[in-house]
Amino acid sequence: KGAEPRVSKLYSMVVVRLGMIAKTCRRSPSLALVWPWLLAGFVLSRTIGSRGVLRLGLGPAKQDALLLDTSSGSEMDIFREVVVCGNYPFDKLPFRPVLVADCGANVGYFSCLARVAFPEAPIYAWEPDAKNFRRLAEQPILHTGKTTLANAAVSDHAGRVSLTGAGHGCEVKAESDGSEAVECIEFGAWWREHSRSYAVLKMDIEGHENAVLPTLRGSWQAPCAVFLETHAPRGADDDLIGQLHADGFRVELLRSHSLPRDERVFKEYLALLS
Repeated sequence: KGAEPRVSKLYSMVVVRLGMIAKTCRRSPSLALVWPWLLAGFVLSRTIGSRGVLRLGLGPAKQDALLLDTSSGSEMDIFREVVVCGNYPFDKLPFRPVLVADCGANVGYFSCLARVAFPEAPIYAWEPDAKNFRRLAEQPILHTGKTTLANAAVSDHAGRVSLTGAGHGCEVKAESDGSEAVECIEFGAWWREHSRSYAVLKMDIEGHENAVLPTLRGSWQAPCAVFLETHAPRGADDDLIGQLHADGFRVELLRSHSLPRDERVFKEYLALLS
């Protein structure tokens, strides 16, 4: 009897790990490119330890690839969410985008997938954290097509801002206090100049969406889509989502989660304007 719980736990662990490995391998575009994806699955499932930086093929050309640093826990988490689990479901878009704007690009996985899915669309990506931006700029597939990368923050004003935290959870302060100051652009002005019908905006800027998103009111050109993550305390983002509803968007909650000892609730939405 004492062995039964251990057997059940072992069985569950094996099933979960095999499931993650299989899910990761399914992201490979072909059997010829599956080997590094298999290694990534083994690391994600904690079957083996870090294998260093893996080059994962996304298509037949040599540059159709992304780089994954398996020694970075935060990078592995983002890879699992964005690439393996598909947190940005492009199949829900009712149109083929002609422009993609990636605010809070991190190490570039959303932009990498967008470059594969929409090879003709110009992609613009902003990432304020210097280390993340170096990784973003190293992504092979982002050196193809019309791709513009900027080591900058998006904000409700132009100038310089300071960052708090680092890496995955890096946040923008309203004004620069001299510490880790980075350039920022007034994203509302950029959007009004560059956006068009059939545009996709992805915004994951660690709470600063409360300052930036309201500046876009009245600038939307239908049809368009917004992938948005909110970071509101206790999940109180009704005002922000209400603004999208007021502008005519249909908003779908994709996911919601929280972290221990953090009052914020992280909600991911897809908003569509027809």
